[in-house]
Amino acid sequence: AVILDEGANLRSNKDMFWVHYEEGGILAWEFCSHNPRGCLAEGGCGKGSTGVHCNACVPGYARSPFLDGESSCFECPPLWLNITMTFLAALLTTTVAVIIARSAVIAARRQQDIQVLLWKLLILYCYSSEVLFSVLGSVILERREVITEPAVRVMIYVCEMFTLLPGSVVSETSFWSLHCLFQDLFKQTDSAVVADKLNMLVHSEWFSDENYPTREALRELMHRSELGVITFWSLWPLVLLCF
Repeated sequence: AVILDEGANLRSNKDMFWVHYEEGGILAWEFCSHNPRGCLAEGGCGKGSTGVHCNACVPGYARSPFLDGESSCFECPPLWLNITMTFLAALLTTTVAVIIARSAVIAARRQQDIQVLLWKLLILYCYSSEVLFSVLGSVILERREVITEPAVRVMIYVCEMFTLLPGSVVSETSFWSLHCLFQDLFKQTDSAVVADKLNMLVHSEWFSDENYPTREALRELMHRSELGVITFWSLWPLVLLCF
C-alpha cells in the first residue's frame, strides 16, 4: 500500500488484483481470490462484473458460482427464454413429484416395496452433495493462492458437477437464470443507466461518495432478485403439495 498526496490519482494495478483507497488516502491492492482473472489491470473488471473484487454483476448480467474466466458474470438470456425454461422446469419437477406420490401409494399396499425409500435416499444424496461441494468449492477458491492453478480448475469442475445434481446451479446458466428472470420483472427504468455507470467505474472509484446512488441502485436490484429466487424455491414445494 502507498500513501498518496491530496488530489493524486494512482490506480495502476496488475491483473488479478483489486485496488482501492483506505482511510488516510492509502491505496491498497488485494488479490482477487474468487476469480483472479476477473480483476483486470488499470482498475478494470471483466465484462458484466463490478464491485469489490469484481464479484458483483451489473444489471443485465448474473453471477455463476463457479464461473472462472475473465468475468464471474454471464449475460442474461432473453426474457421469453427464461419464462419458457422456468415452465419446463416446473413441468419436470411436477412430473417427478407425481411419480413419487404414485410410488408411495403403491408401496403402501406392498410391505416389501422399497421404491419410495430409494427415491428419498436419492433426493437426500443430491441435496447433501450440493451443500458439501458448494462449501468445498468456496474453500478451494479462498485458498487458491496455495494451490496450483490446474489443480484448482479440476477441483472446481468436480464441485460444479456434484452441485448440478439437485438442479439449483442449473438455474444460473446462460440459457436459464432465475436471478435474470427476477431482474427483468423488478428492473427499474434507469437500470440501463446504472449499468452504463457501473461499466465505466474503476476499482478505486467504487467507494466514492458520488457513486453512492449507483451502488445503492445495484444493491436494491440484487436484493429484489435474490428475494425473488428465495421465494420461488421456498414456495415451489408448497405448490407441489397441491398435486
